Amino acid sequence: RTDGVTKANRELDQLDKTAKSSERTANTLGKAWGTAIGVFSVTAIAATTSALVRQSDQWAKLRAQVSLALKDTRGLAAAQAQLFTISQRTGTDLSATTELYTKLAQASEELAADQVKLLRTTELVSKALSISGAHAASTAAVIRQFSQALAAGALGGDEFVSVMEGAPRVAKAIADGLDVPIGKLRAMAAEGELTADRVTEALL
Repeated sequence: RTDGVTKANRELDQLDKTAKSSERTANTLGKAWGTAIGVFSVTAIAATTSALVRQSDQWAKLRAQVSLALKDTRGLAAAQAQLFTISQRTGTDLSATTELYTKLAQASEELAADQVKLLRTTELVSKALSISGAHAASTAAVIRQFSQALAAGALGGDEFVSVMEGAPRVAKAIADGLDVPIGKLRAMAAEGELTADRVTEALL
């Protein structure tokens, strides 16, 4: 019987040691996990802060662009909100949409003087690009090339090719506005006849 008690005591001691060892291991893992969570949290906060700063910088840049197209900056906030709505509704990049808006205003005094027409034309072009089924990145690239053409004073060269291939509905709208067959646009572009004024008037 004494041997049985001794054996039982040894087994209890062993269980106690195992339990304490498990507790120490759990504590160590808990601390390590807590440290990992802390590091992750700091990293996540840093990443979020960085993203917010970038968005803030981009918004400030877009705000500056929009202000260039406005004769009365009191409508700045409303114009930004409307451009955001247009980009959401047409599925186009906000930055590219804002660039198109400002270039249209710079290319046409009539559009610059009429916010309703300017925003409607901006949406028309953006929507035509979206309906063309182009990828978002491709759509943004075409919008930018079209905007650059307006800024340069005429739609021609690589910008014309980009619009014809990437935004056929915009090309069709221009042709319809000019009352010419779409096939004639290439010759007109080569002759420098697709000036910014004519193109924007055709889109109105």
